[in-house]
Amino acid sequence: MFSRVIGGIIVFMFFSGSVGAEEKVPKDMGYVLKVKENSVIVDLTRYDGVVAGAILNVLRIEEVTHPVTGKVLKSKIPVGTLQVKVPGDEFSIAVPVGNTRTADIHEGDIVMLQERWARKVKKKYRGQAKVYKRVEIWTEVVDYGERENASDWYVRYETDFMYLQVKGYAFGVRMGIGGLNGGYTETANINYYYGFADVKLGIEYFTCAFAIQMGLNPDGFGVGVDGRVTIGSDLGTHLTVGGYIASYVGGKVLIMLSTPLTSKWRMFGETIAENLPKGGKMGVRFGVGLEHLFTPGVGLMIKAGAGGRTSEMVRPYGGLGVSINF
Repeated sequence: MFSRVIGGIIVFMFFSGSVGAEEKVPKDMGYVLKVKENSVIVDLTRYDGVVAGAILNVLRIEEVTHPVTGKVLKSKIPVGTLQVKVPGDEFSIAVPVGNTRTADIHEGDIVMLQERWARKVKKKYRGQAKVYKRVEIWTEVVDYGERENASDWYVRYETDFMYLQVKGYAFGVRMGIGGLNGGYTETANINYYYGFADVKLGIEYFTCAFAIQMGLNPDGFGVGVDGRVTIGSDLGTHLTVGGYIASYVGGKVLIMLSTPLTSKWRMFGETIAENLPKGGKMGVRFGVGLEHLFTPGVGLMIKAGAGGRTSEMVRPYGGLGVSINF
């Protein structure tokens, strides 16, 4: 019955420690992405030196045809002024100041940091460490069919907070709580609840992470360990290879490739070999997923895939995750 229920689930979480899209080169000029009733969204970000309170000049390219020569002449015409209220990783939110109205601004208009702000923030940016913080909640549901005349399945879920600092080197910490519930015989069920701490060290394009778990299972106290190696920038395309093992519940090996598609979309794929729940044949799963940024700092991660313990019985799996990046 359980397999019929999750057969309709095709969503999953994104859990790779990824935090945003490709690293950006600081720039002074950007564009208006969207005009709302009381605010304007622009593609200048905090990586470009934008901070809360920064002043942006809004310009529009106007064209006229010379009546004698026929040459098309172009010029940047001032439209108004904006003040940044919410600087973001992918875009920022600004509001009109002075005599400027949102009705005066159009999508596609040019925005530029005023010179005094550009000098100040560019100086601050040089050599500055990039810091990322994220809260994430995710869950995954896996069904391997039947084993010993009973459903062979598990559900795993976690909530965590991550801090990552990158400045040539990379340093990060992650802490959270989670659980795993499942079963594989008529009488054997797994209930494991744990807390964990994770440390990540390395250079910007090569990092190693190690986590330790402590929790409770039906036999009492249980421990687990998790290790990962990431090749490539967490902000861009990267490959992650890792493993996990916990007393009483089993373990797994993971290979994952993640890459940004656009400023708002990230795609990843993974292969997992595991004996979760513990006590039988190894299972293998293959999955792909997407992460989408809906609003500044809020993302939805989904994933779908299939797996089995033998090629004769392959079932779908999936899950869902939500993150807040700040």
